[in-house]
Amino acid sequence: MLKDLAKSFAVYGLASSTSKFIGVFLVPIYTRVFSPEQYGVIDLISTVVALVSILGMVQLESAVSRYYFEIKEDEQKRLYVSTAFWTIVLFSGIWAVLVNLAATPVSLLLFKTDQYGQSILIAALIIPFSNIFSFLTVVMRYIKKPLVFTIFVTIQLLATVGISVWLVVYERIGVIGVFYGQLLGFVFVSGAMLFYLRFLLRFEWRWSVLKKFFRFSLPIVPAVAGNWANSYVNRFFILGYLSVADIGLYTVALKIASVFKLLGSAFNMAWGPFMWENFERPDHKETYKKVMKIVTVAVFSLVAVVSFFASDILSLMTTEAYSNAAPLIGILSFSIGLTIVVKTIGLGAGITERTEFNTLIYFGSVGMNIACLYVLVPSMGLIAVPFCQLISTTLLVGLSWWNSERLYYIGFSKVFFVVSYMFTFILVGVSLLINMSPFLKSGVFIGVCLLFTCLFFMGKNSSMSIGNG
Repeated sequence: MLKDLAKSFAVYGLASSTSKFIGVFLVPIYTRVFSPEQYGVIDLISTVVALVSILGMVQLESAVSRYYFEIKEDEQKRLYVSTAFWTIVLFSGIWAVLVNLAATPVSLLLFKTDQYGQSILIAALIIPFSNIFSFLTVVMRYIKKPLVFTIFVTIQLLATVGISVWLVVYERIGVIGVFYGQLLGFVFVSGAMLFYLRFLLRFEWRWSVLKKFFRFSLPIVPAVAGNWANSYVNRFFILGYLSVADIGLYTVALKIASVFKLLGSAFNMAWGPFMWENFERPDHKETYKKVMKIVTVAVFSLVAVVSFFASDILSLMTTEAYSNAAPLIGILSFSIGLTIVVKTIGLGAGITERTEFNTLIYFGSVGMNIACLYVLVPSMGLIAVPFCQLISTTLLVGLSWWNSERLYYIGFSKVFFVVSYMFTFILVGVSLLINMSPFLKSGVFIGVCLLFTCLFFMGKNSSMSIGNG
């Protein structure tokens, strides 16, 4: 069973997620073309698009994931997929039009100039095509066509990178070239995927099916929007208290730390189907606990390594103008890594279909983030932003854990997690305070590997076992 999860993670998850985090691979190019301030402009526009894309999807892909494996008839599956698809197209199209109409006012509000209105307009057009692509990649996972799936997402990645680099580096059309590249990449591949999946999609739509989907998905939307706020609201504090250039520095650090977002998105693609496929097994709780343990050790050990080598990674990928971003990378990596771990823990709401509690949890996390930003950014500056993110994400993990075990008890080990968390927190803190030579960093790398290997086996063979609370 765990081999199936690993295979899905590698084939479906990583392939699909790589296309969503193209910006990570473009960092070495963009940082040599754009100033930190221009990078900040790109990030703020992308922030707006990310929120509107969530509203366009209305989490219908989660609803399809929840019910798809319960359906045995092919016609019913086509109806479910088609109903969700056409609803996403409608919602995404409406939001794209609204953002287009507001392009100039948004540019004036964010940047005190209308020169980025055209870039916002092009970015808005990305919304329906990126949502179509995202939904179809989820559907492709269900029909189990790994080779075709990989081909499509690889073409999308290459098309977007190729067009973006050509427009930005060779044509020198500036910030707008980034969004033209994304738009054309999504348009091309979404059209090809629609043609391939024409056997599954019909001009069908049924209100009774949508009502069933909405009962599951709509309570999740505020939680996902809250997750967006938890991730992106800090940009507006940086804009208010610091500068657009600081947003650029933060964005570059986040792009590097977004390796963990890539892994997290890949894990989500594999974890959802794996979790529901194994839910009917009598030993599903033991399987869930084992996965939580493996994911925790893998993520936290990688966080520690990235923290110690953050400045080296940054110097390889960017220019001197972005050097002040180095201290942010380790803390951001830890925060994002926690969001991967929480996916293996907060299962109870989905299992019991009590997803409304997720909204309250995410709002609590967002509230903590905003409060910390309000208090710490004016006095501590840019370094406060990732610290606030880590605090709010830690609260999210704690609340999700409590709520999940309350709704559907599985019995994850609190001791194992707390010890793992504290080890990682100490290692990230040491990486910030001590400037090490490459030789010493190599020694630390070996030490971290040994430390987490011991932790893994201690958790397996002692009272820290996953089965214990």
